[in-house]
Amino acid sequence: MKLGQRRAMTISKVSIAVLITIAEGIVEKIRIALGAVAPTVIRSHETEQFLIGKKAADANVIEEAMKIISKECHPIDDVRSPAWYRCQMTGILLKRALETLLCS
Repeated sequence: MKLGQRRAMTISKVSIAVLITIAEGIVEKIRIALGAVAPTVIRSHETEQFLIGKKAADANVIEEAMKIISKECHPIDDVRSPAWYRCQMTGILLKRALETLLCS
């Protein structure tokens, strides 16, 4: 998933990729990669560790994961977006990605 000015051929303000394994509603494995929020693509290790063993669809768990992931990014301010916005959107994109994956 990515957030940008337009849908096609745009530079991302924030991007996220999530790979998740769920068994009986519990997160067994998860990998989260973030783009455009640090000098290079980064993994969200703290968020991954937090989510392992938790109920994937629990709103409180997702809310806490959003807070954790927003602290793991280190974006810059530039003409596309301020750093605080990118950090906030990282959590929102995580929520959207998890909701999309849980519904598929």
